[in-house]
Amino acid sequence: MINIARWHKVSIEEGLAKTNKKFLDRLTYIEENIDGALHSQSKKKLEKYWELAKINLKH
Repeated sequence: MINIARWHKVSIEEGLAKTNKKFLDRLTYIEENIDGALHSQSKKKLEKYWELAKINLKH
C-alpha cells in the first residue's frame, strides 16, 4: 500500500489521517443516533447505522 501511494504521489500521512477522521466521524454519528450503548446492540443494527453514517456524512 505504501508503494502504491508513493507511485500515485499520495501523502501517506494525509491519507491515513483522512481515513481515521472518516472512521471517527462515522462512529460518532452512530453513538449520537443509536438508542443505548454500542456494546448492547446487534451486529445487524450496528451495520445499519454504519451505512446510514456513510450516506449522511459524505466526505
